[in-house]
Amino acid sequence: MKSTWKKSDRMRRWNMTLGSTLFVIGLAIAAYCGYMERYVGDPQPDFVRIVGWSCLLIGLVVFVLGVFQGPVRRQNASQRD
Repeated sequence: MKSTWKKSDRMRRWNMTLGSTLFVIGLAIAAYCGYMERYVGDPQPDFVRIVGWSCLLIGLVVFVLGVFQGPVRRQNASQRD
């Protein structure tokens, strides 16, 4: 089966993969903190919460950058011609 991705889209794929991975890690940390606080009664340190929120936000930004990297490249290439 032939892939629809071009070799020039390598960085775009890498950004989307890294962004989605960080986002999922952030979700897992948030779920862990919420579970521990609600059912165990043991609130997590602020550092853990900050890492979770940071992973969520950075993952979302990196993923969106990867998504929009393709159209921006195509637009810049068409302006050069």
